[in-house]
Amino acid sequence: MITFKRKRYLWGILTLIVFLVLGCGAQQFKTDMFQNFYSQGWGPTAMTYNGRELLIADDTLLMEISSISTGRFYYEGHPYNDDGFFGYSRQPQSIRSVSKISGLAWESECCGLGSLWVSDNVNRQIVKLSSTHQVLKVFSTGNITPQGLAFDGKNLWTSDSSKGKIYKISVDDGRFLLEVDISSQVQRPMALGWDCDSLIVLGINDCAGVLSGCVEKRIVKINPQNFMVFEEIKLPKQVQKPVSLAVSDNTVWVGDKILNRIFRLSNKGEKIDDAKTMVASKPLYIPEKKYKPVEIKEQPKETVVQPTQPVDEAKKAADEAKKAADEAKQAAEQAKKAFELQQKK
Repeated sequence: MITFKRKRYLWGILTLIVFLVLGCGAQQFKTDMFQNFYSQGWGPTAMTYNGRELLIADDTLLMEISSISTGRFYYEGHPYNDDGFFGYSRQPQSIRSVSKISGLAWESECCGLGSLWVSDNVNRQIVKLSSTHQVLKVFSTGNITPQGLAFDGKNLWTSDSSKGKIYKISVDDGRFLLEVDISSQVQRPMALGWDCDSLIVLGINDCAGVLSGCVEKRIVKINPQNFMVFEEIKLPKQVQKPVSLAVSDNTVWVGDKILNRIFRLSNKGEKIDDAKTMVASKPLYIPEKKYKPVEIKEQPKETVVQPTQPVDEAKKAADEAKKAADEAKQAAEQAKKAFELQQKK
C-alpha cells in the first residue's frame, strides 16, 4: 500500500523527470490581438522600445503596451502554459501613411517623447513620424526592401533579408552610408536592435545538406566599428518563427509570428570563438528618388471676413442722396434766376 508521503514523493520525482525531458518553460507573453489572415501566422512583425512602452506592429496596426508580466511557455497545448499579461498605454492605431510595417525604431531619450521611424517593405521607403503619428520625413530605399530597423543614436540601420545585407542610413537625407554583407553569419537578417554599443541582428540560416524548410534561428551582436560578430544570444527552442526584435534595458524581446507570442531573453549572450569580420563598403545603390522632408506647420488661424454687401449699399445710398441734394440745389438756383428775370420785366 502506497502511503500519502510516498505518493507525494513519487509525484515530485515524476514532475522532475518531466521538467528534465521537456526543459524549462520560456518566459513570454501572448499577444492575442492580431487576426489570423495569413497562412504563416499572425504575430507582431515589428517592435521597438520607447523608454516606457513596448511598441509592436503588424501590417499597419501599431500598439503601445506596458505593465508586462511574462509567464512560462512549454509548448502549444501544454496544460501549465502561462500566457502572461500586458496592458495598453493607448488604444491600437492604424498608421495610414504606410502600406506594411516591416520595422520600427525609436529616436529619443525616453518616455514616449520623440519620433518613430517606420520601414515599409511594400513601398520600399522609411518614414519618420511624430509622437502623434504625423509624417515628418519620407526616404525612398530604391531597390532595397527594408526589413528590420534600428537607430544607433545618430543614424539608422536597416536590413534586406533577400540580399543578406545590412545598411547604414543618414537620418538627415536618407543617404546610404554603408552596406555590410553579413550572409556568412546570418543569411537572412529579419530584424535589428541597438543596445548602446552594438547592433543586434535576428535572422535565419538555411540548414546545409538538409531538407528544404529546415532553418537555423540566430541572434548575433555585431561591433559597428569593425563589423565583428562577437556574441550570440541563444533562442529558446520553443520559438518557431522569430521575425521581430526590440531591446529594453538588459532585455531582448523577440516576436514569434506563428505562436503570436513575445519571448523575453537576457541581453547577455555567449562569446563566439570563430568570430568573423564582415567587409563593409559604400553602397553601390543610389536612391532612385528622394523625398524632401515634410515640414509640419501650424494651421493658419481663421481670418473673419466681414460681409461687404451692407457697406456697398450704404455708400450707394449716400451717393444717391448727394446727387439728389445737388440736383435740388441746381433747381433752386434756376428758380431764383427765373424769378429775378421776371422782376426785371
